[in-house]
Amino acid sequence: MGAIIVELQNGRRLTFDEVVVLDRANGRWLRCVRAEPSSRENLPETTKYYHFASDVDQVRWRTPTPE
Repeated sequence: MGAIIVELQNGRRLTFDEVVVLDRANGRWLRCVRAEPSSRENLPETTKYYHFASDVDQVRWRTPTPE
């Protein structure tokens, strides 16, 4: 289960295992990776890209639940 929660400006809330910030000429982007097969590209993981200024509301770490 993903440890990082990405909340998008359209109200969607997605979980990922890895998030990397990419600084590009056209702004800051998030590369978000989930350890599950990609349905489109037949790859062992799913990778999504979100433009920080126009797509992302906030990024949070999932709080571990005590056992």
